Amino acid sequence: SYRYRSSVFYEDTEKGYMVQSLLVRWWYAINWPTEEDIGVPPPGYESLDGFKGVFVSTRTDSLGEILDLRNKETCPNLHNLSSYHASKVKELLIIALEKQIEIVNKLNDEDSKTCGDVGRA
Repeated sequence: SYRYRSSVFYEDTEKGYMVQSLLVRWWYAINWPTEEDIGVPPPGYESLDGFKGVFVSTRTDSLGEILDLRNKETCPNLHNLSSYHASKVKELLIIALEKQIEIVNKLNDEDSKTCGDVGRA
């Protein structure tokens, strides 16, 4: 049976496991997109709420067209995070987990089951 390259990476390497763990919580450790990467939309486009750097057209000739000006080279995706050295992935993952635990602790008691599960991730 065929195994996808990403599943082999995730399942067979420690770095792959760390990248996979970081991909589901990257926003706690990585500021993306940066303000410099967002750019300015052309006339007739408005910001798409919740997606910095993504704009939607309000012009009748292109109504609803999406324009994504975020920097794809710095996007926290599988390809880009996999290119980082394992020590950098580990550093970012630790930051992300610590910030996630801090937020959960603020929302729940230290003894809550949820906090315990996140702490073991």
